[in-house]
Amino acid sequence: MRLKKDNTIFEFDIQNETLTIEESSTVFDVQDKKEHSAQIVVDGNKYDSYFFKHKDSVYVNIDGKNYTYKIVEDDDVYGEASNNQSRVEIYPPMPGSVVKLLVDKNQEVKEGDGLIVVEAMKMETTLYSPIAGKVKVINIKEKEQLNGEEVLIVIEK
Repeated sequence: MRLKKDNTIFEFDIQNETLTIEESSTVFDVQDKKEHSAQIVVDGNKYDSYFFKHKDSVYVNIDGKNYTYKIVEDDDVYGEASNNQSRVEIYPPMPGSVVKLLVDKNQEVKEGDGLIVVEAMKMETTLYSPIAGKVKVINIKEKEQLNGEEVLIVIEK
């Protein structure tokens, strides 16, 4: 699968419970793989990881850090970087609940600002803005349950 983050294309190939990222030739051993989670081992260190695919994105949480990748086709490889989008929809990385909203509707945010804290599998995760812009839509409230597929927040440049 080809994924894109910050104008870098990554080739992911999962075979025999090993994940190889071709771009950097990094190999992670994958253990205890489930539908949306796995334990990965890097240089002898174990990390809990969670992942969720929605529309054209893959959301990954490794040891409490969030990463968002766009799924790309061959003709999209040299397209615009994800941070050049004029509108971004924020989805939860997996089913869970809203712990805290960090922004209000119509609030200006910078790239990298925290938007919302969610909890899944007894682990809190902060979701960050991938672009600078204004919060146009907030579809959730604190303590609300998330099914993992709804748009939580919409940001426009």
